[in-house]
Amino acid sequence: MSEPAPSGGRHPAGPTGPVRQEPKSPPTAPEKGAKVQDSVAENVAGGNIHRGDVIHHHHHAAPSDPPAAAPLAQPVYQQPTQQFPPQTQYPVQQSTPAPLFNLDAPGADAVVYVVWLFFGFAGGHRMLLGDWGTGIVYFFTLGLFFMGWIGDFGKLPEMIENARQAQRQANH
Repeated sequence: MSEPAPSGGRHPAGPTGPVRQEPKSPPTAPEKGAKVQDSVAENVAGGNIHRGDVIHHHHHAAPSDPPAAAPLAQPVYQQPTQQFPPQTQYPVQQSTPAPLFNLDAPGADAVVYVVWLFFGFAGGHRMLLGDWGTGIVYFFTLGLFFMGWIGDFGKLPEMIENARQAQRQANH
């Protein structure tokens, strides 16, 4: 009988002597597979694939298939432009807003002083004369901690006159 195989799992010699391995021809394949096998056979110059000592030579031939069509260019994304209606110019009000009541009426000055006395710490006199911004500040700060409220007593004649002029401009 035969001897056990040495490490590596191959018999170095058959019953009659050394085993000679001859290159095997590739198995027959369908038409499509034959092209692949032919190209492999063209690239292998020699050696044994089972031992891993295959020598390759590379031959690059023009592909037999027609060249593939160039890929379609991706559309470039363009940020859409927004169309805005033309800007209309609104007049910017430079003067003090018109007061809440007619300052040309008799006794208007007395009404402003009474509102200043009872509601001035909350900005009532400022709002009455059309100065809403400062009136709201006075409302949340108690007349700028009562200092603005007291200081406005001396400014009231000027504030009333400015409000009268603004009211006259608004009416014309």
